[in-house]
Amino acid sequence: MSSFLGPENSGGGGSPSMLTGDITVSGNNVTVTKIQGNPISAGTPTNGQVLTWISTANSFQYVTPSSSGSAAVDGYFNCASSIAVGDVVNIASTDTVVLASATSASLYASGIVSQKITSTFCLVQFEGELSAFSGLTPGFLYYLSLSAGNITDTSPTASGQISQKIGTAKDASTLVIEIDTDFVQL
Repeated sequence: MSSFLGPENSGGGGSPSMLTGDITVSGNNVTVTKIQGNPISAGTPTNGQVLTWISTANSFQYVTPSSSGSAAVDGYFNCASSIAVGDVVNIASTDTVVLASATSASLYASGIVSQKITSTFCLVQFEGELSAFSGLTPGFLYYLSLSAGNITDTSPTASGQISQKIGTAKDASTLVIEIDTDFVQL
């Protein structure tokens, strides 16, 4: 018999209560709760999720990798609880995003929320395909809307607003994200 869990006794194997470190022990059940002293978020992962270090949450979290049909570039950010998957966002600071809006050049689009990790922590996709929409017209070009966080198939036209291309509809629910960083302020 192995003495991995401690010295052998008459029951074979050792007592899990002798273990310390990144685990918790409940009776004979041993659970890994940390990796090298860093916490792992509670919960059960769903099919396809991976365990990823999220520095702004200071923990390992279960996340679903982006499932775009082409290369995607993603980033993790703090966000308001009101921000939802599919919202167009602006990077307000190194680790925080806010809703983007064509009403001001300071609120230009940086990416689109592809996943909410927690109520105030999200995954932002900067390019590639994202199936988080409804009612898109295939082949239409979409722009940042005057309505915060939204897209529109009509470019803003009033003075002071910005005209920023966000992407092209692949089908009714999929946008091919191609955010134009050289947007025009009218």
